Amino acid sequence: MQSETEGESFTGVGFINPDMIFIGAANAFQENTSPQGTYDKSRLVGFFTNVNYGYGNRYFLDFSFRSDGSSKFGRNSRFAPFWSLGVAWNVHNESFWHAHEKNALKLRASVGSTGTTNFSSTQALTTYLYDFSREYNGNFGVSLAGYGNSSLKWQTTLSYNVGVDFTFLHGLVVFNGDFYIKNTRSLLLPVTVAPSTGFIDYVENIGKLRNTGVEARLRFNLIQDAVKDLRWNVTLSAFHNRSKITQLSNQLETINQYANDDRANQGTVVYRQFEAGRSQTALMVVRSGGIDPATGNEIYIKRNGEMTFEYNHNDKIECGDMKPKIEGNVNTNLNWKGFNLYMLFKYQYGGKIYNATLASKVEGVNPLKNADKRVLYDRWKEPGDHAKLLSNTIRVRPIRQPAWYLITICWLCKVSPCHMSCLVRFPRKCIWKE
Repeated sequence: MQSETEGESFTGVGFINPDMIFIGAANAFQENTSPQGTYDKSRLVGFFTNVNYGYGNRYFLDFSFRSDGSSKFGRNSRFAPFWSLGVAWNVHNESFWHAHEKNALKLRASVGSTGTTNFSSTQALTTYLYDFSREYNGNFGVSLAGYGNSSLKWQTTLSYNVGVDFTFLHGLVVFNGDFYIKNTRSLLLPVTVAPSTGFIDYVENIGKLRNTGVEARLRFNLIQDAVKDLRWNVTLSAFHNRSKITQLSNQLETINQYANDDRANQGTVVYRQFEAGRSQTALMVVRSGGIDPATGNEIYIKRNGEMTFEYNHNDKIECGDMKPKIEGNVNTNLNWKGFNLYMLFKYQYGGKIYNATLASKVEGVNPLKNADKRVLYDRWKEPGDHAKLLSNTIRVRPIRQPAWYLITICWLCKVSPCHMSCLVRFPRKCIWKE
């Protein structure tokens, strides 16, 4: 299989009428610019085999093996093997099962490896850039643009899964549950190199990640009327996933250094820090002891529990995680004589977010400009005040990022048009004339 993409871009100026946005109406290219183009091409080849076995409609065994090769990886490691093994047991088909015929119980387990090719086709290649501004003896020069890695191999994930499918109450309720562990190794990450090499970084297989999670779905078949051709079901689903970095690249360590820079610890963004044994989405901030009534200064809590007025990024600890504890969907599907109505809602519970409004509109804002009303009411003014916020001042001060800026999400239901899906399907005979 061959994948090929191509793109062009250019900027035109000198449009006579602002409503004439067709590029052909431009008089010239933007000054000091020229047309740009991109081209990407990759190839993938695979060999696949699958074996299935079932006995008495009770026991099932499935095994698959494949070998894939992609041009996106180094010439020494373009092929990689992937496999999977799954077993299942239809308990309801056993002789000891005496429940209603619409009730069913299935147990299943699987293990297998997968790979991904969602990367640039040039990541393993040494690339060069033509420089059309430089010419020697009628020939254009080239400069080294990227350092290749001929041993770059596949990023693979080994997954373990156990699950259960249970239908009960005469088919009224269907439960599906899964527990999984996914270990990703040979992560494709940039590796920082010495400036003397002429490069900032290059791609290498380094880094490991583990994801563990639980998925549960509960479907209620509220109406199943075959005579009236009417069916209605409601499905509740919940997901919980936690990731943990088990090995880092030195590029991520460089990102950590930037996140601890004094300038990065001011303002409305909390930069993520990566550390082995910690979640990818952990929030690392310095704990706050509130505002000192005597001075109006922020009190920071050090790692050892001591109080200080001095902010130190080394006192950061994990104070929460941006990943929700639970998230899921609620959907309903109504079908009547070929008419179909489907609606989907999303929700999430738990997780923490950084309250950027406190930094941008309250403590870090000039009160003479657009500001939150708490600038006037909730800030420290004089010794003895027990206030929530720093002292009021026209001078905009650098705002640190204490832990009390974090907000815990109790319940968040996403029911806005961009998160609610509604699908109406009409039967063919209503829209087609035979």
